[in-house]
Amino acid sequence: MPKTVKSESFWALLGFSVLAIFWTWPIARSITSRIPHDSGDPILNTWILWWNAQVVPFTRAWWDGPIMWPMPGALALSENLAGLSLVATPLQLLGANPVTAYNCCFLLTYALSGFFAYLLVRHLTGSMFAGICAGLAFGFSPYRADQLSHIQVLSSQWMALALLALHAPATARLLPPAGRDGRAGLYQVLDAVRARGVAAHLLARVHARQGLPRRRPHLQAARRGRHRHAALRCARFG
Repeated sequence: MPKTVKSESFWALLGFSVLAIFWTWPIARSITSRIPHDSGDPILNTWILWWNAQVVPFTRAWWDGPIMWPMPGALALSENLAGLSLVATPLQLLGANPVTAYNCCFLLTYALSGFFAYLLVRHLTGSMFAGICAGLAFGFSPYRADQLSHIQVLSSQWMALALLALHAPATARLLPPAGRDGRAGLYQVLDAVRARGVAAHLLARVHARQGLPRRRPHLQAARRGRHRHAALRCARFG
């Protein structure tokens, strides 16, 4: 990635982060004690993020959470938010309370949705302006205001990151491992199982539209195999 593009990306991330704080104000002012919207699903999702930090996810003890006793595997009846726990669990292990962890994840869904959409469209068009417009549309659209109580719906950043990893693997390698080899698509499904069909459809279509380069076809074939496997995991998970 050219130095100029890296500089643009830094300022874009900073800008989307500031906009996320402004757009959701006053959440940042009361980040440790108040939850946005209502006391229904946000409280449930805060508890799920807390539970993910108490027990190793996807173990028997984790599935048999302390809810709906004596039913086994009760956590399967809800979203598990394992993707967002990549952020929430370390925060809680460092001493943050569950409300703080939830609010940080809430703010990040705005900032990262905008930023990853920016990177994707910036790569596809070569235009910083187009990338900013895409980031604003994807991360801050009015539709999201109707879903403030559903962080699993707001957590759409993984989808843009998965598409970026398929279109621009060299760019994705500069990001955390979550953006590589379709893993971001899997994290999208982990945050909202209902998104598995969308994730699999998008990953499969992008994979199908990518032609095999003339050079080093065996390596490209292996990469396409990994992408196909990731799409299959998204389709079958849950």
